[in-house]
Amino acid sequence: MLPFRRVLAFSSRVHGFLLMLYIFFAFLMVLGCAVRMPDNLLELVSWSLAVIAWSMIFFGVWIILSSFVLFFYSRVFIVEPVATTIIRIAVLLLLAFLLDVGNTLIVKGITI
Repeated sequence: MLPFRRVLAFSSRVHGFLLMLYIFFAFLMVLGCAVRMPDNLLELVSWSLAVIAWSMIFFGVWIILSSFVLFFYSRVFIVEPVATTIIRIAVLLLLAFLLDVGNTLIVKGITI
């Protein structure tokens, strides 16, 4: 079971790197709202954010499910990958929400 735990730890580390990549592209999106950038670049950044977000969600589900498989196989539940995955997905959803609110405010404005 040790090799499977190593794969789970590596997967959790990759999930963290995906979050850092998402934060980088989120910074590019915010920068694109502050500085004039070509529309093609903003579309590419937006598409990259969507791909990274869905990859993180599917990868997070895989980490959580594999943790439960490991629990049923070895009767030892490893909390750290599950807890950090849930925290990372929550941060991802919060960043996506803030980017969407900011984009909506910039594009459509506030109507009363």
